[in-house]
Amino acid sequence: MRLQEFLSADELQQLEQLIYANVYNALATYQQQQRLAAIQRQQAATTTAKLKPQSTKRKKQLTNKAKRASHVPAPKPLAQPQQQSAPTQHSTPQSYNPIKYPSHYLHLVAL
Repeated sequence: MRLQEFLSADELQQLEQLIYANVYNALATYQQQQRLAAIQRQQAATTTAKLKPQSTKRKKQLTNKAKRASHVPAPKPLAQPQQQSAPTQHSTPQSYNPIKYPSHYLHLVAL
């Protein structure tokens, strides 16, 4: 179905103007939003560029601090372990000598 069949020439012209005005407003709004987004991106990039030298300066400070010689003397090497002489074995085994407690200490030993 065609619009010309049931709309008069004046109504058709009004519809065309309405469509044109709405499309024009939509395009203008879109372009404005795009410009604002581009400005925000540019501002973000410039603030990042301004902050970057400070962050690299801090990074250099940290690397220099890590490279700096400490005031603590170097650790001394550990002493080499001395081999202990093995105890001499007696030919006769030593007898077992249990420790004898007085009877009033027996309740403490059981704990």
